[in-house]
Amino acid sequence: MGVVLLIVGHALSRIAPLALIFFIDYVQDAGQARAKPVARSVPIRGLLVGLAAAVPLGVWHPSVAATAGLIVAGAVFLLARFCIRQIGGYTGDYLGFSQQISEVLIYLAASVLWLST
Repeated sequence: MGVVLLIVGHALSRIAPLALIFFIDYVQDAGQARAKPVARSVPIRGLLVGLAAAVPLGVWHPSVAATAGLIVAGAVFLLARFCIRQIGGYTGDYLGFSQQISEVLIYLAASVLWLST
């Protein structure tokens, strides 16, 4: 279970930056950005492909999938509000932070679920 959790947590945490790119704007002008591909918005199909990565987890262990999904959704919502309030959008640093914090939160929640059983 532990190895699977490490793989799943790592994969699902990658949805957070995709969602931030999809829902909020890049801070700088996309034409002047050093990372131009990141500055462009993610198309809906890109977000759906990222979300489709969670399907095998939902089949394998629905409660873990639901918990991880709620954690990532909550992290994205709070980070999006924070990014908009602080700097008016996202930067690459915020995207990296969203992935890292989502992954850590998934592992913490899985640990709590595992210890409670």
